Amino acid sequence: MERILDIPDIPDIPDIPDIPDIPDIPDIPNIPEFLDIPDIPDIPDIPDIPDTPNIPDIPDIPDIPDIPDIPDIPDIPDIADVSGIPGIPDIPDIPDIPEIPDIPDIPDIPDIPDVSDIPDI
Repeated sequence: MERILDIPDIPDIPDIPDIPDIPDIPDIPNIPEFLDIPDIPDIPDIPDIPDTPNIPDIPDIPDIPDIPDIPDIPDIPDIADVSGIPGIPDIPDIPDIPEIPDIPDIPDIPDIPDVSDIPDI
């Protein structure tokens, strides 16, 4: 069942009246204390900067002669141990660690019966 609401007609909105013109704002009168501003004196012209005198040319830098080859340094012969500190004896070989035998398999744990299968006491 469909119900229709009776909505009354909306009354007409009245026209908005015209806004009256805003009257002209009168000129602001001059304030006397600001009238007596002395003139700013003219800034004198900046004098011309004289031309820079010519700087003489820098003479060319002479070429640097090649550096002569340095002769090979001869190998230093093995120097005998003269420090008086005895040499460290060789460390003996560490014997091989014996192999660990395989761990035997753990047998399967038997099934535990369900709690419901336990008879009442």
